[in-house]
Amino acid sequence: MPERDFSAAVREHQPKLYRTACFLAGDRRDGGELFQDALAEAWQDWDDSIAREAVLTWLCGILVRRYEQRQRARKPAAAKSPAGAQRDSPTALLWEALDALLPKQRGVLVLRYAEDMSVEQIAETLRESPATVKSRLGEAHAQVGENLRGAGIGKPRS
Repeated sequence: MPERDFSAAVREHQPKLYRTACFLAGDRRDGGELFQDALAEAWQDWDDSIAREAVLTWLCGILVRRYEQRQRARKPAAAKSPAGAQRDSPTALLWEALDALLPKQRGVLVLRYAEDMSVEQIAETLRESPATVKSRLGEAHAQVGENLRGAGIGKPRS
């Protein structure tokens, strides 16, 4: 029965988890690999006692932690832009600004804006305090703004 429960949980949350993985990784190929890695870990750690309403939070936490582990193990790579985006387009520049973030900063931004999680939900997902999440969000906002201003988008700070 646990296998059936796990499969049902994955089917229910797959679109959201895959989208989160793609936002974290920066493209569909790497996002797909991240998604698969996270599901493999989740299967190993699956526990039928996980409350139905907590499954998505638990799975997102695994996904973000796997992303952070992968980023620590990687050498810096060139920034990724979505397929078809012009090199100097606002979309490409935004992706470059996101790619420049530390993994923990990108994780909280993705959960906040791509997944529309509250600070409290992010804190629960990442097993961090709300104060830590707020701090990382503030740092990430500042860094993205600085990167975009450096690329000529937005007003310089006075």
